[in-house]
Amino acid sequence: MSGAVDDYQVMDALDLTRTLGTRLEVGIESGFFHAEGDWNQQTGPLLKVNDSHGAWAVSYRFGSENEFRVGRVVTF
Repeated sequence: MSGAVDDYQVMDALDLTRTLGTRLEVGIESGFFHAEGDWNQQTGPLLKVNDSHGAWAVSYRFGSENEFRVGRVVTF
């Protein structure tokens, strides 16, 4: 069947941080993808900088695959 996808589980990101001062957060970011019996787990350091519009985040997750992420959260 075209477009069929096997079952899978995913946790894109779980962030655990500690606030330093009024703008910075440091911690760890973890995630996983499980498909066809294989696990792709990733965990690594995380840095967030908060501003009046939300937060910037930079992380480097490593495991069975390595991943560098830069993200922006905008709050209204």
